[in-house]
Amino acid sequence: MDIGKLLKFHRLERKMTQEEVAESIVSVSYLSRIENNKTTADQDTIALLFNRVGINFNELQSEDNTIQQLLTAWEQPLLHNQIDECRKLYEQLNKLMSPITRTELLIEFHVKRIRACIILKKIDEVEGSLNFLKYFYEKINVRSRFYYYKHLGNYYSVLRENDQAKIYFEKALTEYSDRIFHVLEKADLYYLYSLVLDRVQDDSLSLSYANKSLDIFRQHYKLEKCMRIHIQIGISTSKMGNISIAIEEFKNARLLALEYEDSINLGIIEHNIASMYLIKRDNPKAIKHLLKALQYKDTQSMSYITSLNLLIYIYYREQELNECQRLLRENTKSVLNLPKMNIATMEFWFLYYFIEEDEEKWEVFAKEKFFPQLKKMKLIIQIQRYANLLGEYYQAKGAHKKASICYKLVIDNNYISLY
Repeated sequence: MDIGKLLKFHRLERKMTQEEVAESIVSVSYLSRIENNKTTADQDTIALLFNRVGINFNELQSEDNTIQQLLTAWEQPLLHNQIDECRKLYEQLNKLMSPITRTELLIEFHVKRIRACIILKKIDEVEGSLNFLKYFYEKINVRSRFYYYKHLGNYYSVLRENDQAKIYFEKALTEYSDRIFHVLEKADLYYLYSLVLDRVQDDSLSLSYANKSLDIFRQHYKLEKCMRIHIQIGISTSKMGNISIAIEEFKNARLLALEYEDSINLGIIEHNIASMYLIKRDNPKAIKHLLKALQYKDTQSMSYITSLNLLIYIYYREQELNECQRLLRENTKSVLNLPKMNIATMEFWFLYYFIEEDEEKWEVFAKEKFFPQLKKMKLIIQIQRYANLLGEYYQAKGAHKKASICYKLVIDNNYISLY
């Protein structure tokens, strides 16, 4: 056990000097030797030093065998995002872990805790584990190192720090070994990596890893995972211009989601199918699938507003202004309670001002808030969609200079043409 290094870690965590800890117990030089594991002090001395940094050493008990069993059992719910079991084991481990638990077990706990915090939506708590692992980085063994890189990639992916996520996922790929890990860990890594590749617009490689992941999960009958990957493949395929194939992928996902009665993903799937028909300029089918998406979604969620915005946009393109106005007015009150800077909220208000208010009001909102936020978040599809909408509006009223500015914005963001 690295008792000295643990003592040093807790001293530094409390911002205490060696002089403050050593006073009246041992010399500073002797404490330094203890902290660097160059000597072994008697238990009474160790207890006094730990007490000085606020830890009652004598009351601590380390149940290493039980901890190891729980850490091993934790891997399955972490892999499969099983919230209840993940939380149960997390709480059990929290009660057992102590400052004198074996270092390798503490390291394994903090590595796996990163993923647990993601699943349990406790992202703010990850930093404590990252600090611990940074301090003990050189002692992370081969097995924990794979999980460390994989979970760290997952963490940065959740934060949308995609370049960092990509780096750590690639490190995890080099650490993976079929002799050490279950192949489902590789499948999960492939899927997470494909999501990040999609965000950095490496569509071909994203599709490749998504298909590799799908093959493994399909062989092991992990149908819920397969559903999510079909969604991902549909998205990547659509970005590559293969719209008909993308629709088939989304329909495959829908079949699996219906089997699980997964309303959340059914709403996402129907929205994506609608988007594909919008690209194909089949507005009636797009409207049909958006209406289905709204039936599955929580009316107070951002996901609902996202689908609602697209539906209003299509109704406007179809010159169904009465439907646009009805949907805007029916949902105005609920949108007022949503975060103002969320892009779905801003999109709703842009549509509201554009359809319900005069030009002066929506022009200011579009120029000063809406488009700058779209650019900041690199939302290429939305930039194209609404720049093209305004270009057509200005062209119809003879404002050719403004129309050309809007059309140039479409061309500058010509990643995928939506309408």
